[in-house]
Amino acid sequence: MKRSTRMNTVLQVTSADEEKAAQLFKQINDRLKSEQNKLLQLQSYQMEYHQQVREGRAFSVQQLQQMSQFIGKLGEAIEQQQAQVVRVTEQMQQLRQSWISARGRTLSITQLQENYLAEEQRWENQQEQKEIDELVNNRSARAIHNKP
Repeated sequence: MKRSTRMNTVLQVTSADEEKAAQLFKQINDRLKSEQNKLLQLQSYQMEYHQQVREGRAFSVQQLQQMSQFIGKLGEAIEQQQAQVVRVTEQMQQLRQSWISARGRTLSITQLQENYLAEEQRWENQQEQKEIDELVNNRSARAIHNKP
């Protein structure tokens, strides 16, 4: 079996690994977008409540305390969500690097297989040329021996 043919199996494995890495990267990228949207939503809520307090609407002391506590809880939720965005971003960076590595392996195997194919083609061409040369030499030798 030719080396280029044997490389098909290796190429299939590396391609499958690359595809899996790409899918994981896409999933984490989608998750990051979702986490960022949650963060933006929390920040938007916080701004709305801050705006209500600044506008100085007529609130009772109890309502202001409750609103202040709620804004504080929103602040905590925002901090937690920011930490979550950072964690997911780090995971995404790792999965991106895994995908890049897998892609590199696939490209390397593809290049190696192409090199093997080119080498095999050169060898076949040389063999073919040798056969042609032998046929020509044999005909020439027969023609010389058959001359009267």
